[in-house]
Amino acid sequence: MFGRTEFDRLGRRRAGEVRYRMRLLERIKRAARSLTKSDGSELSDYLAPDKFDAVVEAVRTTVGVSDERRLNGVIMFDKPELAKKTGQLIRKFAEMIKGRLVVDRKREKKARCS
Repeated sequence: MFGRTEFDRLGRRRAGEVRYRMRLLERIKRAARSLTKSDGSELSDYLAPDKFDAVVEAVRTTVGVSDERRLNGVIMFDKPELAKKTGQLIRKFAEMIKGRLVVDRKREKKARCS
């Protein structure tokens, strides 16, 4: 559903970008699944507040955290641009899922995703 929405929004010329985003989301889902030892079949299963730490750790393993640190102790990423894109992509995905739950009138699941 997310891929179709992005394809409709970006068009055929930017289909490679949509594929890249979908692959990135799949990598995050696989990392989160391995960290939680659960069999969540969809990424939306990991949007619950109790799985927030697992998603953050999955993003860190996907993006790669550098051993170097700045003087103020901020974590450095191996690929900072990928970390930024990943955060924006997850936020967009979560907003789309919440919107879909509102349209489908599934209040219980929406409250769980908040």
